Amino acid sequence: MNDVNQYSGNAVDELEQMRRMLADSQSEVAQLRKVASEALDVARRAQSAAGHPNGMPSAGASTDGTMTKIAATLHHGGLASSVGETVLSVAIRDAYVQYAEVVSIARRSSELQAIIDERLLKSAYASGTDPLVAQRHRTADDYQKLHNFDKGYQDNNWLVDHCDAIQSIQPRTVVEVGCGNGRFLRKISAQVPQVIGLDWARSPHLRELPANVEFRTTDVLKDDIATGDICVSADVLEHFEPPVLPGLIRKMHAAARYNYHVIACYDDGHSHCSVFHPGQWAGLFQQVSPDYRLVGTITRPGRPDRIACVITNVPNAERFFPKLGPIVGTWATADGKTLRILNNFKVDIGGTVVASWFPMANGTAAMKWNENNVIDLLALNHDGSQMTVQNSKGAVFNVRKVN
Repeated sequence: MNDVNQYSGNAVDELEQMRRMLADSQSEVAQLRKVASEALDVARRAQSAAGHPNGMPSAGASTDGTMTKIAATLHHGGLASSVGETVLSVAIRDAYVQYAEVVSIARRSSELQAIIDERLLKSAYASGTDPLVAQRHRTADDYQKLHNFDKGYQDNNWLVDHCDAIQSIQPRTVVEVGCGNGRFLRKISAQVPQVIGLDWARSPHLRELPANVEFRTTDVLKDDIATGDICVSADVLEHFEPPVLPGLIRKMHAAARYNYHVIACYDDGHSHCSVFHPGQWAGLFQQVSPDYRLVGTITRPGRPDRIACVITNVPNAERFFPKLGPIVGTWATADGKTLRILNNFKVDIGGTVVASWFPMANGTAAMKWNENNVIDLLALNHDGSQMTVQNSKGAVFNVRKVN
């Protein structure tokens, strides 16, 4: 039990470090709010100056300079905040990793194993304390209706942002459990010879698929899971009730040498039946194999209060985290230039760093050019294949995703 005490102490230290970092972040946010208020005030004064009968040219010139200064301050503050969030996410991941290690060590004791397993699988729904559990979507018909009529189910697919990590093992066959609208199937099919999608409901978006993609109507709790080099899922496992999870995880592990799963850790109010924190998910997977690791915690786009975790046994998958979203990558401009938006918050054109950027909570991003104080707003289209760039002077152009 000394090992348990040691790991518990480390986890407490990590949590205290997280608390201090959160306090620093709150201070930074307070400063950004102050600057944002100044920006609004300047904008109001600029509008008043524009409507003044004398035009107030001197005030206008002063306003332009102030606006430029505030824009730069917001940029640097936002960049600092993004870096702080990145550091904080690493600390949070480490704390959850230590939780899973405590679980694994404690399970070595025959006296503790049954208690640990019982508590690991406990959630509001499992223990019967949620009166709405009977109303949750838990049948194939429920999910068929969601795929047919719910825009979120028709558009969202978290796995499309994880192709780089999945492709890193150079698989020949990829099996996706709960393939939903098929966006990941289509994207990864350009990189691997064979892709198999499994779901117990068939999305209308799966009517036409690439030649190397196969869809199978499957109840993964009852039917065999197709075998492949890697078995993947996203926004799937939390939809199953806790008692069936250990068996399902073992089944997926047996279907492929590698597994990669993105799992929501929050209650969506209508279909999530297992709401565990990332450490609990890591503990469940590590009962099947010690090779499974919690490699990242991410947030749902536009919802920083909704956390998801990434559990995998893919070697070195940690290098792909923290994820900075689909904006990172290589983009082609209409005039043939290549724009590279990098993980280190820099923007590169032709091998030269020309700008810096930072993500914003609503899924967009802002980019500031080094040679001037012009700041561009970056916004993705629905499938992430194109991005609209609008600068502070009103000019708009589009770029196309290359990889």
